[in-house]
Amino acid sequence: MPELKRNITLFEEQVLRCCHHQFKAMSQAEAAEELGVSEATISRTIQGMVNRSKHCKPIKIMFPILTKQQYAVYQCVVERGMTNDQAAEELNIPSTSIGCTLSAIRKKGMNVPKRHHVDTYYDDSMADQIKFKM
Repeated sequence: MPELKRNITLFEEQVLRCCHHQFKAMSQAEAAEELGVSEATISRTIQGMVNRSKHCKPIKIMFPILTKQQYAVYQCVVERGMTNDQAAEELNIPSTSIGCTLSAIRKKGMNVPKRHHVDTYYDDSMADQIKFKM
């Protein structure tokens, strides 16, 4: 059986597990403290993986790395389809922060679809105006 090639080192894997939003979502300072290295080492390691991710598909899917709040907003708005106001209420943050956070997520390169606000309403008097084509 052929041996599988590792795309990242064991240390890089530890850094990802500490910092990535789908794992522990620690800040670089928290990750440095947990791993017993300097914050600069964590930063250089992440930057090295980002640079390699442009050429290596398995690494590319792990980036960008979002903060805890960015990931929470992303889950509410993109994955669960909430409006900004609903997400703000769920996360107990101002609704203006949701828009700013979505902008920051877009700048990092994540796909956040634009949503257009449409006012819709229905009144009983409209029932006569609906036409069906068969």
